Amino acid sequence: MKKTLLILILLVSFAAVLSACSSEEAEPETAPAPTAAPAAAPQPTTPPAAAAPQPTTPPAAPATTMMSDNELVGMTIVDTELSMVPAPRQYSEAPMLAEMVASGDLPPVEERLPDEPLVIQVQEVGKYGGTLRRAHLGPADASCNVGRVNGRGIARAAGNGDFAVPAAVKSWEQNGAGDVWTVHLLEGMKWSDGEPLTADDFVFGYEILTDTDIRNPPLWINSSGDPRVQVVKVDDYTVQFKYADPNYLWLSFMVHGCTGTNQPYMPAHYLKQFHAKYNPDAEANAKAAGFDNWQAYFQNRYHPRDNPERPSTSPWLWETSGAAPIIRLVRNPYYPIVDQEGNQLPYIDRVRFETAAGTDVLNLRAAQGEVDFQGRHLNFENFTVLRQGEEKGDYHLKSIVDPHGSDMAMLFNVTYEGPEKVYLTNKEWRQAVSMAIDRESIKEISFGGQGTARNALPAADHPYYPGDAWDTKYATYEPDKSNEILDRVMGAKDEEGFRTMPDGSRFEVSLTVADSLGSDVDGGEQICNNFQAVGVRCRLDVLERSLMLSRASANELMLRMNVMWETPILFLNPQHILPVNTNWGWATEYGRWYSSEQTEGTEPPPDVLHLYDQMAIAPTVPLDEQAKIAQEIYRWLIDNMVETGIIGASGLHGIFLAKNDLVNVPDWFAGWAYNRPFNAFPDQFWYRSEERRQGGF
Repeated sequence: MKKTLLILILLVSFAAVLSACSSEEAEPETAPAPTAAPAAAPQPTTPPAAAAPQPTTPPAAPATTMMSDNELVGMTIVDTELSMVPAPRQYSEAPMLAEMVASGDLPPVEERLPDEPLVIQVQEVGKYGGTLRRAHLGPADASCNVGRVNGRGIARAAGNGDFAVPAAVKSWEQNGAGDVWTVHLLEGMKWSDGEPLTADDFVFGYEILTDTDIRNPPLWINSSGDPRVQVVKVDDYTVQFKYADPNYLWLSFMVHGCTGTNQPYMPAHYLKQFHAKYNPDAEANAKAAGFDNWQAYFQNRYHPRDNPERPSTSPWLWETSGAAPIIRLVRNPYYPIVDQEGNQLPYIDRVRFETAAGTDVLNLRAAQGEVDFQGRHLNFENFTVLRQGEEKGDYHLKSIVDPHGSDMAMLFNVTYEGPEKVYLTNKEWRQAVSMAIDRESIKEISFGGQGTARNALPAADHPYYPGDAWDTKYATYEPDKSNEILDRVMGAKDEEGFRTMPDGSRFEVSLTVADSLGSDVDGGEQICNNFQAVGVRCRLDVLERSLMLSRASANELMLRMNVMWETPILFLNPQHILPVNTNWGWATEYGRWYSSEQTEGTEPPPDVLHLYDQMAIAPTVPLDEQAKIAQEIYRWLIDNMVETGIIGASGLHGIFLAKNDLVNVPDWFAGWAYNRPFNAFPDQFWYRSEERRQGGF
């Protein structure tokens, strides 16, 4: 437990950062809604003039190519509004790429870019060079830590959290009936190895994503109705997604998180060599590489985390695997986005992720100035150290307050198979132990007094919010009421004063937390103390994150804690809210049943099956009907208390650090947006310091 003096220091320091955030750093008041890129060009708009950077010695002059007058799809990092902007008069490239062009190792920039590249209108036009340094916690952290600054897919979340803006296509539109989405590709766009990206890559991607011998279909396919969605090639640069029913959430499904594997397109020219349908030697090659079969080898070769040779469309390309102690990325010479002056992005040459042996080490390195842009794993208990290191480390701290969901939540595994399930499956028992939690005390001790004690729900002004009656239902501190219920539903107390199983035998509940979230460790200790105060023996199990996920998937956890921010995007990322897999939910075996297409696990009871059905219906109905479905789901979750919020809107997990000379880092970007902080657009970051631009780390 933290000492009182430290609590006061943290509280005052953290509150100062929160109050320093401007009024412009508020959450959007509207619901995240699909936003279509324009099908027809609106009136031309002139991109804003870039602010002049501080004078520095310029790097070697990049190669440039004169272009003709036309218009390109333009975007800002602020919101989802798109416009057609004047095409740059010339294209420029990074000096490291210009050298490769000069040596004959790369074609000229105009041959690498699409015929009409996308344009990000940056606040300050940047200069090339440098390495962005981050830290991560090892192989289990690699996919998300890398993917959250190096996203890929056809669309990305805008800075305000609304979906979405183009990332690797020109535009999209939905037909009048809502059951067909047409995607217009960027003509002339290429994979990172220089091969063309065409509609054939979407057709091949669909083939792989629907082949259950290789993997389970993603949600954008699995919930598409009967018959299943079809992906149809119209021509080389036009693809249609044809659904049996309207799908109003298609665009939201296209915004993928971490180093995701659910994108609808894949590099067919590269991956076919590992597929038995296209290569008769695929099975033999897989076994020679040490894999049991070609399907397993294909999965390995598909994932950039495991296979740096796999072509991509990301801003940077993996140079090492995710198992390396230092993960290294290098710029993608075929990245299809430029700034308003025609400079091919990204500005920064490389990204480096150094492994830290735990969050304390990671935070210490950050405080010493060894990290350039980081939010992931910066812990509140290290906040004072981080604050004190700002001047010496030449960085500044910001905090993104997220009003949605919970910064700390607890989930009950109602499919746990041990004898303890007699209580875990008892709704009254779950309600009782939730009311035993002193959330206000946890807020003061673990959150420095910041945030709100409430259930894991969207903010009150969000369309998915089920109503004030559910905001703190069973989430208030009522130990007398908790004791009253526990007296009724549990066995008698033993000689140590703890409640027992119905037959009088010993009962102990285990609460599992990941060591990467120090607030969960500290909060979990307090929750266990609260449980024991009402006679429920409790053990806190602190596990390394990957081990916790492994044990969760094996159905070995009774209670577990987690961050639950994705409440506004329930139908896009339901894994923390409904059991759709075995890693994250409140019913492991229901998740196994769902994700295995009903071939494994435990079939849920009718009320849970109804929630699955409602989730499947949601994409087919307009936004107001989706909101009603979401409200129904959230009311059921609270009434049944399968998960309970502890503290939300604290800013605790929204702390991020940025070097002072790192330019174009927004003051605020939505913390609940999928794949944050890719919605801060790291591809437009650059270093004002020439030393940083020239240095390699």
